[in-house]
Amino acid sequence: MTAISTTECRLTVLVETRAHLEPRLESAMATLLSRAMIQRDRGIMVTRHSPNKFILELHPGVPFGMTQESDAS
Repeated sequence: MTAISTTECRLTVLVETRAHLEPRLESAMATLLSRAMIQRDRGIMVTRHSPNKFILELHPGVPFGMTQESDAS
């Protein structure tokens, strides 16, 4: 199963296989990037919670135009 759940500024990506990971993360990044371009006040934080769960969000602690990665596992 591959899933992307969403709120306005936060996406959760869940994948069962490694093959689905990269395309799903790229899709989520593109979605948030389009939202970031509208708001223009925050960047994107990507947090890995497990090998198959990632949360991407527009984060006020990340400068606009930047992407930061974090590992919560």
